[in-house]
Amino acid sequence: MMKPVFAFLAIATIFATGSSFAGAQTPAPNPPAPTDPAAPPAPVTPPSTTSTPPPPAPDTSDSKGRFVLGPEIGIYIPTDARTRAAFGDTWVDYGIGFRPIQLVTRHGAAGLDFNIISTDGTGRKAFLIPVTLIYKQAFGSSDEPGKGLTPYFGVSAGLLLADLRSDNYNVHSGFRAGYGGTALIGVTYKQKAYLEARYEEFSKIKGFDLSGLNIATGFRF
Repeated sequence: MMKPVFAFLAIATIFATGSSFAGAQTPAPNPPAPTDPAAPPAPVTPPSTTSTPPPPAPDTSDSKGRFVLGPEIGIYIPTDARTRAAFGDTWVDYGIGFRPIQLVTRHGAAGLDFNIISTDGTGRKAFLIPVTLIYKQAFGSSDEPGKGLTPYFGVSAGLLLADLRSDNYNVHSGFRAGYGGTALIGVTYKQKAYLEARYEEFSKIKGFDLSGLNIATGFRF
């Protein structure tokens, strides 16, 4: 009777031991998901580059093509006593400007220049038109014109047309041609105004020395 009991206990013990061993085993981890070799790489965003735009070019419209009207007026004093006695002590220099006043730099600039000088009275008249090639250059380091005051100097040379009449000196009216030159200094304020002093040296016409000192100013509106 005891043998069947012992046999049953042995079988139960073996069965219980096998179940515990099987439960204690750790399951194997799942393998990683396969990677698709055909998938494209993730896009790379380039770093942001921001450049500073260059400064705007200076406005030069004031000196090119713009119509600006303004008066130019001055006084002319002949240096020769005989000329003053024949035509008067003080003459007038006048004109009208149609462009902005020229800006002068230390590099200099050349151009064409003309003005009108006249005087008249009882039995006398003088009418001068100097037409010259003029060169102007700013003093010092005035290489940025248009900002405040710009002092300058210059010279010129060219032709002179003159009509003279003086009853006291038996001079009859009629245009004659001569030549001359100028030394000058002046100052501009932006392109709005200028003040200038010139010494005009002219050849004699009809026996009269027409050289003199000219002080003039001009404005633009």
